[in-house]
Amino acid sequence: MHTRHAAPRLVLCEDDPVLRRWVARLAEKAGVEVVAQVEQWAHALEQVVEHEADVVVIDLATVGRVGVRLVRALRRLAPQCEVLVISPLHTVGVSVLEAGASVVTGPTDLRPFAVAFARLVGQTQPVA
Repeated sequence: MHTRHAAPRLVLCEDDPVLRRWVARLAEKAGVEVVAQVEQWAHALEQVVEHEADVVVIDLATVGRVGVRLVRALRRLAPQCEVLVISPLHTVGVSVLEAGASVVTGPTDLRPFAVAFARLVGQTQPVA
């Protein structure tokens, strides 16, 4: 992905502080700059636009039933922004992928995010 920033910028929408720290560390380790961490989906939209984010991570457990609408809104407001989704419900995955999410994974397996972050910074493999 091409970005006009020195490093790709990430907005993280996660209400669980432990999971938020894990995702932030994973991103930073890959060279992705975490520009905002929010707990509410409405703030995620604002921060993506304000920071011209290249990637956003949203937890569907945090955003509730607005998840698919949020992904669509993100794709419309910030088409350059890659949307990565954490969802414990596999049945929701297809809907958010159809809405424009790039990656959907469960909260216990963040390896797909490591691959996505590596791709954002031009690496072929995640940093070990």
